[in-house]
Formats: sequence, C-alpha cells, structure tokens
Amino acid sequence: MNAAAVLERDFTVPAPAESLGDGVPTFFVALGIALLPLSRGRTSLNIAPADIVFVLSIASVFVWAATNRYGFRLPYALSVGIMIGAGLVAAVVSPYMRAGLVAVGQDVYLLLWAAAIANVMRLPGAVRVILRTWSYVALASAALIVLGVAIGWDALAGINPTVGSRAAFTFTDENSAGVYFAISLAIVLCTRTPSSRMRRGFAVLLLLGALVVTGSLAGLLALSVITLTAATVGTFRRRGGAAAVALFAILALGGLGVVAGVQSSHFFDRAGASSNRLIRDSLGREEKSTGSREVLISEITGLYLDGPLIGRGPASTRASLTKIAAPYPNEAHDDYLATITERGIIGAIGLLLLIGAVKVRTTALHPRLLRDELSEIIQRPVWLLGAIFSLAFVAFTHEILHERTVWTLLGILAGVHAFGLRSQRVEGTVA
Repeated sequence: MNAAAVLERDFTVPAPAESLGDGVPTFFVALGIALLPLSRGRTSLNIAPADIVFVLSIASVFVWAATNRYGFRLPYALSVGIMIGAGLVAAVVSPYMRAGLVAVGQDVYLLLWAAAIANVMRLPGAVRVILRTWSYVALASAALIVLGVAIGWDALAGINPTVGSRAAFTFTDENSAGVYFAISLAIVLCTRTPSSRMRRGFAVLLLLGALVVTGSLAGLLALSVITLTAATVGTFRRRGGAAAVALFAILALGGLGVVAGVQSSHFFDRAGASSNRLIRDSLGREEKSTGSREVLISEITGLYLDGPLIGRGPASTRASLTKIAAPYPNEAHDDYLATITERGIIGAIGLLLLIGAVKVRTTALHPRLLRDELSEIIQRPVWLLGAIFSLAFVAFTHEILHERTVWTLLGILAGVHAFGLRSQRVEGTVA
C-alpha cells in the first residue's frame, strides 16, 4: 500500500432511493467558496455566514455521493484524526475543557468541508466552477476593500480606526484577509482567470493592492513564498535543475541583499515614524511584532516544558499565559508551537503526518500528470503548488489550521490528487 493510500481512506455509504443531480453539490460548494470572505464570526463559537452554506455543502455532497454509489473520500483523515484524538484527551483533563471541545469540533467541521470539496471535484465541470468562483469573488472583494480605503469608507474596508488603519474587509482579522488575497492571486495565475492577459494583469494589480491595504506581514510572506516557488519550480520544469538552482541562488542572494540594506538603513524604524498610517501600522510595526513574538515564543516554550505530555488542551494558550501573569498573554501565532503545547507529542505527530499527506498530494500538480480536462482549467499548476508551500511558512507566524481559506485550498488539492490524474479511472466520469 503506497503512502497516498495510507493517508486517505474511502468510505462507501448505502444509496437512498432517490438520486441527486450533480449540479446541487456543485452549487453549494461554489456558493460556500464565494462566501469565504464573510468569515467574521458573530457568536462565541465564531460561526460566520459562510458556515451555514458549508454545512449544506457537506450534506449535499454526502447525499449525492451516496445516491450515485460513489465512495465518499475523507482526505487527511489519518493525520487530522490523530490531532483530533489528542485534542479530545487534552481537552477533557484541561481546566479549559469547553474551549478545547469547541476547537476539536472546528477540526472535524473543517475536515468535512475539505472532504466535500474534494469529492465534488470528481466532476471536471465542478472544478471549473469552483476555481473560477474563487477567482472572481476574490477580485470583487479586492475591489471593494481597495475602494473602501480609497474613499475613506472604513466600514466597507473593515478598518477599526481605534486600532489602526489596516483593512480586514469582512474577514476575521487583517492577517486572514492578507493570506486570502495572496492565495487568491495564485489561483488567478494558476487558472489564467480572466483569460485576457491585459485583464488578468489588472486583476493581479487589484489583488496586490488589496493585500497591501491589509498591512498583513503574513500575507506578504505568503506572496513571497508563492512567487519564489512558482518561479523556481517553473524554471526547473522548463529548463532543468541547473537553471532552477541558479535562479534560486540569484533570488536568495537578492533577498539577503534587500534584508541587509533594510536593516542598515533603519527602514522599519523610519516606517514606524511615517506620517502615512498604513505604512506605520504595517511595515512600521515589524520591530514591535518581532520583539513581542520572541517574548511569546519564550513564554509558550515554558508552558510546554512545564506542562503535561498530553498537552494543555486546544485553545488554552492565552488563558494559560494569563493565569501565570505572563508579560505577553496571547495565542501562539504559530501552529507548530500551538499544536505541541496544546495537544502534546501525539498531536505533533498528527501535524507531521498532515504535512506528509499534503506533500504526497502535491505530486499531482504537474501538467503532464493531469487529465486533459483538468489541464484546461489548472493551466499553471506551479502557482497552486506555491500557494500550498506558503502555508508551511505562514504557519510559523499565524495560526492557520483553523482558517476556512486554508482548508478550502487543501480540499482542492485533495480533489486534484484523487480525481485529476491521467492514471486514474473515476466513477461517474468519462475516462
């Protein structure tokens, strides 16, 4: 049994008497993706408007798969299952059990959402609808957030003037918005949407503008990794390893030169003193952000060393730091530290397996391996590959394992791997 088979399980459910058309699950999944920007929770459980459609999507895909006697695939089940199990054990013995159980429930929910996306992607038409929906909705969202900033309409841009000038639109926070726009840019370039080069160039500028007004350093990091990955892997596939290594070395040395220049010129200090609110609240907070993050890493490391091997319980970091009167009580802002501290060694093993499961699936992102109908939609898979790789780096600065955008992307990757390869015969499609 190969690694992909180990990391993915098929579940066949009995078929009900009546059938369900292909358009219904495709519609609900596409609608859910269209509502991704509406992710700001309105309740203590952080339930957002999109979640209602997510639930309908999961139900419709499950019924559709059962009706047509398809195997319902549950990608990432092994790895996320281990993390869920570790989280449950830690939550039960944690003084913050309710928060832990809510976090575990979110894990299950997001896993099922990713599975719904992956399963409906057995239909090539659904793949086209899903990716184009993401592209055009992202462009509309980018236009609105940029417009809000341009005309000073804080409510439209999602700016809280009492906090700063960074725009969050209708996302949970500015970092969530920034990561969404960075990944959306990769989706646009991957699918070449819009089809006209001139309109696509304008779309890229619009998404870059949206990313800038969020002031998200996490978003900028994601964009940097996406671009570097796409350029290097694309060069490797076209011109071979030597050219790819040379390009990577040039880009890496150029990046180091920029970093050295920025540090020597006290760029961030000057940005912090800038009269421009956006510059001051984004680049200008880099030094403060770095300093606070160093303190937070030290505090969380202490929590892990002093805590039980099974972990302190999901979503317990801020409360635990507050209880011991830590100087900077906050969430981990780091999925790796958060997982091992809150879910223990077993949870960390689950996270490593999840990274492995994602890595296995990225092997599908090669134009020679994709079915013709998928190649017509995913025209430049290196950009999708870059978006996936960026998650591993952003996870060091921002907790993304609870982000709807991230699990939507992982669902798309799982669907491509499960149903998009030339070597596969998929039920319900023409081989």
